[in-house]
Amino acid sequence: MGRFSKSAGREVLEGHERLPEWIAKERIKLSELHVMKQGLRESRLHTVCEDACCPNRAHCFQRGTATFLLLGNTCTRECGFCAIKHGNPQPPDYNEPHETAEYVAALGLKFAVLTSVTRDDLADGGAAHFAATIHAIKEKGVDVEVLVPDFQGNLDSVARVVSAGPTVFNHNLETVPDLYTRVRPGAEYKRSLEILSEAKRMGRACFGSDFRTKSGLMLGLGETEEQLTKVFSDLSMVGVDILTLGQYLRPSRRQLPVYEYVHPDRFEELAELAKAQGIQTVYSGPFVRSSFNAEEIARQRSVTKNYLRHGLMGDAEIIEYVKETHSRTKPDELFNDANLKPLFEDSDKLRRKYYGNYVYLRGLIEFSNICKNDCYYCGIRKSNTQTKRYRMTVDEILDCCERGYALDYRTLVLQSGEDGFFTDEVMCDIICGIKRKFPDCAVTLSLGERSYNSYKLLRDAGADRYLLRHETASPSHYNQLHPREMSLENRKQCLWNLKSLGYQVGCGIMVCSPFQTSDNLKEDLQFIRELQPQMVGIGPFIPHAQTPFASEPDNKTLKLNLTLVLLALVRIAVPNVLLPATTALGTIHPLGRELGLKAGANVVMPILTPRGARENYVLYDGKICIDDEAEECRRCLAKRVESVGLEIKIDRGDYKNAE
Repeated sequence: MGRFSKSAGREVLEGHERLPEWIAKERIKLSELHVMKQGLRESRLHTVCEDACCPNRAHCFQRGTATFLLLGNTCTRECGFCAIKHGNPQPPDYNEPHETAEYVAALGLKFAVLTSVTRDDLADGGAAHFAATIHAIKEKGVDVEVLVPDFQGNLDSVARVVSAGPTVFNHNLETVPDLYTRVRPGAEYKRSLEILSEAKRMGRACFGSDFRTKSGLMLGLGETEEQLTKVFSDLSMVGVDILTLGQYLRPSRRQLPVYEYVHPDRFEELAELAKAQGIQTVYSGPFVRSSFNAEEIARQRSVTKNYLRHGLMGDAEIIEYVKETHSRTKPDELFNDANLKPLFEDSDKLRRKYYGNYVYLRGLIEFSNICKNDCYYCGIRKSNTQTKRYRMTVDEILDCCERGYALDYRTLVLQSGEDGFFTDEVMCDIICGIKRKFPDCAVTLSLGERSYNSYKLLRDAGADRYLLRHETASPSHYNQLHPREMSLENRKQCLWNLKSLGYQVGCGIMVCSPFQTSDNLKEDLQFIRELQPQMVGIGPFIPHAQTPFASEPDNKTLKLNLTLVLLALVRIAVPNVLLPATTALGTIHPLGRELGLKAGANVVMPILTPRGARENYVLYDGKICIDDEAEECRRCLAKRVESVGLEIKIDRGDYKNAE
């Protein structure tokens, strides 16, 4: 028979024949597992409860809850503590997100927990699968907690999961760093800390203080109090909100033996020690597991989703009304329409509440019209062989900045096609050069889709803002406007990545683009409310002769009126947004920019691109101001702004936080 020796509040096992009483008293009743197991089998789903032989599975199954195991039940790693089988996994089941959501709904859950095996065989580690499942479950009105692997340190994968909007983001350290080689081969302690740190920063940037991070440790593997104290301190430093501490229990003789059974009193002491290091919420006890009672823990501070609170009902009805009533009317009739006048009045009040009478200038430098993409609506698409391609030098770009600074522009916008010449290294040099010479200026980039790491490098170099128009929030509509190799999913992910990195982010849409419906515009407004961007660019679609949409119908009146209404709707949806009166508005109506300001806009973007280049940066036909000198353009805009009772403010014009 084995025996136990008691020391410092713990029981040390010297044999394997019996367990201490606080462990042995818990017994799994197989009858309590049957109903839940039957449902899982029928749905072809896995749970970590079963596959990892969790001692709490009877308790959870009896309550109709479980932690769903995504991406199969075969892991590419072989951790010393884990009972999940190791091997070569099957390809992901792309029906699994939908099936999981359906089963969650059938159970009547209000809170679901997702985890997965480690999938080092997948480029993103399974992040897209996590995100799809989160979205599918949230559509059922259910909150989600995720327990993720380390994705081999891929921060793009972390961003994809975070941006899907889980209530709690959990990544377990499992043990102290000195034991990683034995307990977590293939994992790295510092890498796991970085994942928790980045997830917290991304989540807070996207969702505010409601976003919470969590981690867990197993005790009884040979760790010391000194080692635990250091881990508690590290978790506190990266902002972890919730910590779970539980007893390691050997699932079978194939896993690591238990070094010690920690007494319940000692768990209480360690919880206080963790709190003393600054961790807000600690759950500690022999049978505590990272997902055990997860809902109750999360509900202690419910997520309010403030980013979804701004919004009006009836967007589609308003859009349809404008189409039916104002497809041929003058702007004055639009603004004086009794059904729409309150909309414009509310938009104006909100603009003045946050920004007063001020309008901000953005000096636009279009430094390359070379683009790898072939968007069907764009005049600089790669298939347009009629346009003269150009690429400005670094010195030419800096000369434009100097000229803009002399004209009182305190935001400089660098815009181009997706030109591979402008690598991260080149762009970082340009950004640093601007910041050195004009430290009081904001730098806004509009360079298209790039990787998370690329955006991070540009941000670290000093970029303040990033404009990336999504053009439409409808996947089917997006596919009608873009070639097959481009995807709305990636476009949106780029926006979430940018926001998580602390940029002031701008998205945007075209109004009356080919195939666009009122429902598409409603989806756009819903996405804008969810993203809560700092900037939104809204302009009318204008066809270009060298694109597949050259012969599209061009009802300029409808485009103008609908754009003005959408400007007002966006101002109400995001009251403190920076909203440009675009050059495209001025192209379809001689007073288009003034009308845009009247509808709720508060930004104008004069062109600084040298005349020889700007005539070739033509995204649509008829673009105004191509022949104007920069000084002339500056004087013209000042008069236009004054004509509607507003004034230009000479500063960076940063986004104002909501009260």
